[in-house]
Amino acid sequence: MSFMDSMDDNGPYTGIFVRQNIGQLPTQLGQGSCFSPDIIVDNSFPVSPAPGSYATQADYNAATEHPNNATMSNENFVYLRGLQANGYTGGTNFFLYYVESDLALWPKNWTLLQKITVGSANPPGSYVNWAYAPNPVPGSSNQIVMVDQPILWTPDPPVAGQHFCLICWADNSTESNPIPPDWNLYNQMASGNDLMAFLGMNPNMGWLNTQDFTAPPPDSIYQVNVTAIDAETLNITVNFLNISTGTFSVNLLGNGVSYNSGTLNVANFTGGFQLPQQSIPANTSATLQVFYDNGGQTLGPLSRINAVLQKVVSPEMMEFFEPQLATPGMYLPIKKMRLAMYDGGLGDVEDVFTLGTQTWNLNFSS
Repeated sequence: MSFMDSMDDNGPYTGIFVRQNIGQLPTQLGQGSCFSPDIIVDNSFPVSPAPGSYATQADYNAATEHPNNATMSNENFVYLRGLQANGYTGGTNFFLYYVESDLALWPKNWTLLQKITVGSANPPGSYVNWAYAPNPVPGSSNQIVMVDQPILWTPDPPVAGQHFCLICWADNSTESNPIPPDWNLYNQMASGNDLMAFLGMNPNMGWLNTQDFTAPPPDSIYQVNVTAIDAETLNITVNFLNISTGTFSVNLLGNGVSYNSGTLNVANFTGGFQLPQQSIPANTSATLQVFYDNGGQTLGPLSRINAVLQKVVSPEMMEFFEPQLATPGMYLPIKKMRLAMYDGGLGDVEDVFTLGTQTWNLNFSS
């Protein structure tokens, strides 16, 4: 199926409609978003078949979307759903793709998930590259279709400062061996605006930016790689979210980079711990490590540590980037921030980009 096969200039779209945002109707086409409420990532062990609550009218009409948390190096259970629009009465095959945020504008980098658990009618252990969403039960009051089994996705952590994007495509068919779109035929999109326009033109397509979490390792060391191709000046802040006790230390180690904070008390850094500004040489790969000891205290389900990396840029570069960052309603992996950096008691202001945030969930199993 080509990109535009699902659209008809002479009438309304007929097929499975995947929303771009909460509250969108099949008549409201043309505007894309990175937060489709019809791609659902569930980190709790599901009851097979997929939890029926996701297919209810109440859940579909909910005022807030489900969390978009994805857990790295662990199984995530992904559910895809859509609405039978304008008289369409069948089910659909769904294709699920994933891509790191820094590669999102190149469709050829959208990777098709090849090992999707098939429906209950197929032999256990069978895998295909699509998921089937059957027609709603005859006589049901809604027109929502949802995959009949959760899709299992086990991603490796993305590179530092990036996150994953999930992309679904409903092909509006029930063929036993459907053919996915060939994204290799399409060139790089020029900007995020082009991506949003493309999503808006395809009502059978959804996109979800995930928040990526890492399960805590057994040794209480939380780390992320920091790589610089060119020489960079970085501001790094470590935040303790919903954590008020315990001790920590922060290391930054690499070629030409060496920093150690020593042991500190979390209670003294409720606003976060900011490392001294770091100069990272070109072609350097460093490791940021956070050691945390909770002192035997029980941590709540929302206890997290995150590390925020910000790149200091020149005013000339800010003038170049600012028009791209001013587009209303756009979500970009990089966003502008202003930080007051004090040097010798003077309130000098530097321009920085937030390159990314690495988050570790300390109570992963909750």
